[in-house]
Amino acid sequence: MKKYLSILLLLLICNSVLGQINVNDTMLDTLFNKRVKSLDEFMARFNGDENFSEISPDDPDARAKNILALFEKDSLVAYQEQFGNNSELFLTITDFINDVVKNNNRLDLEKDSMIFAVADCKVKYAAKDKNISVVFKYEHIGNDIYGWKLAGVSGLVENGIIDSSSVRIFRPVDNEMNFSAFVETINSQKNQIMQYRSFSANIDQLSYFMALAALNKISITQCTNVSYHILSIARYAFVVSKFNKIDKNNGWLISKFQKLDDEHKVDYLNKLLGKNEN
Repeated sequence: MKKYLSILLLLLICNSVLGQINVNDTMLDTLFNKRVKSLDEFMARFNGDENFSEISPDDPDARAKNILALFEKDSLVAYQEQFGNNSELFLTITDFINDVVKNNNRLDLEKDSMIFAVADCKVKYAAKDKNISVVFKYEHIGNDIYGWKLAGVSGLVENGIIDSSSVRIFRPVDNEMNFSAFVETINSQKNQIMQYRSFSANIDQLSYFMALAALNKISITQCTNVSYHILSIARYAFVVSKFNKIDKNNGWLISKFQKLDDEHKVDYLNKLLGKNEN
């Protein structure tokens, strides 16, 4: 493979190999064959274990082209029309693909600790409908058993489920009175207790959510959408989402992509898991 994929290759693949198909009698079969049908299939194509039908396994650039074909085409074309071929996004995607191929990076749910499934959920809280995001992580739980486990929750603060104001105090003399005011507050003003939280005490939204669920104070009514946040490739992060469209470029594809240094990747992960809100 060439040391660097050209930006022209990027645009050619997006506009021809993954071009929109004509609606005809074979449309459904064509769409099904081209579609990235699952996360497992996405990973197989990313890893080079499977190929898109238009890409020959004998092509020396097959791995690079398969990864490129996993990007959602329409957003790239729109970006190219707005910013041109030499935009930072296309240069970064080119670097990303070259890095993955050069280092033979692979995605593996069973070995990778930096792949997260995010479910957008509708919940019922205090007789009102709210929207939150629940984060899952694939983990080994013993023997040959793997499964998804809760890793984080976000949206509780934005939706008013957690009061983050932290404006109340116990009086300076309350310590001399065995914090009796604290006892009274807990027993009679439970809805205000979050406002007494120290400025240095971060809210653990996952713990708060699980406590609400255990006390039957919140219920999940529906999970409306699932996406996957993949942070396992050094210096990059991307999101895999499901696209249903009449196009060869459909199914589970990369919907968002960015280059991140280690510090910003930690910030990204904390925000994803709901750990960065006070």
